[in-house]
This record gives sequence, structure tokens and C-alpha cells, in this order.
Amino acid sequence: MTRREWIAAAFFVGQDQTPLFRASTRLVEVQATVQDSKRRYVGGLGRDDFSVLDGGAEQKIEDFESNSTGLTLALMLDLTGSMSREMSGLKKAVVSLLSRLRKEDRVGVFGFNQRLRRLQDFTPDLQRVENAVLSAEAGGGTALFDSLTRVSVELSREAGKKALIVFTDGDDNASGLTLPMALRRAQASGLPVHTVLQGEAKRERDLARMLAQMSRMTGGSSHVVTTGRDAQSVLEQISQEIHYTYLLTFKSEPGHGEWRRLEVRVKGHTDYIVRCREGYFAS
Repeated sequence: MTRREWIAAAFFVGQDQTPLFRASTRLVEVQATVQDSKRRYVGGLGRDDFSVLDGGAEQKIEDFESNSTGLTLALMLDLTGSMSREMSGLKKAVVSLLSRLRKEDRVGVFGFNQRLRRLQDFTPDLQRVENAVLSAEAGGGTALFDSLTRVSVELSREAGKKALIVFTDGDDNASGLTLPMALRRAQASGLPVHTVLQGEAKRERDLARMLAQMSRMTGGSSHVVTTGRDAQSVLEQISQEIHYTYLLTFKSEPGHGEWRRLEVRVKGHTDYIVRCREGYFAS
């Protein structure tokens, strides 16, 4: 889960059951990648190398996972009719991505057109994942925002580090949700969302802008590709990024749904660039 709540139940004394206290805390997960001044990813950092600031106040890091531990990855494939011309190049790029994953990683595959389909449950068996990708067929309308929200919820239930990669080639024409609604829900999930736009999507400036905003606010990355070779290069970049991801967890004070800004720093390295989610909704 990207967020978990520990609630201390009320304690009672005597038969009048007068409560002595009730307290509530929430654990907030923050995934972060670190680059040096030359944009090279930095691995091998430990818990004590980081500081997490919640609204400017430094927090105690309760749990930590280094960049060497595995992660759970969700692949969202656009299977709309307009993707027919792009499918061959997309499949090759995704298979290339799978070859770069580690044995500790788990992958799930989802396809979407006017509805969302689970093509492969989360599994460390990358051959099964590859088979699911290669057997996917395009056809139908586009329910991008609804599908994005559902996969975010599904992935957020997985423990540890996780990431979502969304491939799409067109604007949404079948969702009940709007993109701002999907953006807010993606922010709430705390998942890094990496978006890859191709085909018709390259000409949808509003869509490209909003998906880039979603990626930035969740600590992911956004890309536009023209050819299959471009797609392979982009996925190589994303695979490198997710393999240099750290997971930091801290306790948050209760709130009322307000937005709280987050910042992660590497101690003693003011020139390091840290990418993470921009904040979270306190609850």
C-alpha cells in the first residue's frame, strides 16, 4: 500500500467506559530517485543519507528500502483501434524493457480501450508477462482516465516499491472521469506514473501537457516517441530510473484532506537532484 493507517483504539476503565485516549497516525511512502550534477543515477545510499521534509519540517524515516531491492511494475497498454499501426513497435520495446528487469521484480500487464482488461497478474515470471504482451490485440475506443485510476488503485495495494508505465496514442473518448480527476487520484496513490505518448497523442497538446504534469507531480517521467527505436530508448531510460529508486516511509500527523508538500534531500550533497512525489493529501 502507498499509505497505511495505524489507529490506536480507545482504552476504557471501569464500567462507565470513559475513554483514556485515542490517537491516529499514518505512514506515508515516498519513492525517490537521485541523480548527481551530471545527471547520472546514484545508487548505494542508505537511510541516514536522506532527509524527508513534510511542509518544511524534517521527519523521522521509519522504514527504508534501498535501490537494490525489487519493485512491482504495472504496464498499461493502449489497445484502441488507432494503435494497430503502433503495436508491433510497442511490443518490441516492451519486450526489450522486460529483458532489463531483475529477478526480484514483479510485473503486471493491463490493456485498455473502452474498458480495462487484466492481461497478466503481477508475477516475477517475465516469460508469462512477455506472452501476455505479445498476444495483445488492438481495437475499440479509449477510456484512458478510468483505466489509469483503476490500475493506480490496483497497484497501490502491492507492498514495497512500485511504478506504473502508461502507453497511449490518443485522447480519451470513453471515460466517466476527467483528466483532472484522474490526476488527483494518481496524486493520492503516491505512485510514480511514467507516461509514453505516441501516434495521435503527439498532436493532442492538452493531453500531453496534463500527462506530463501527472508524471511530474507523482515523481515519474513523461516521454513522446515517434518510432519503435524511440520507444526502446525511452523504456531503457525508464528501466534505469526505476532500478535506482529508494523507498522512504515516515509518520504523518492527522489532517483534513489538505495538500502537504514533500521534499527529499541527500545530506551533504546540495548538487544532487532528487525526484519524488510533490506531496500528499493528509487524512
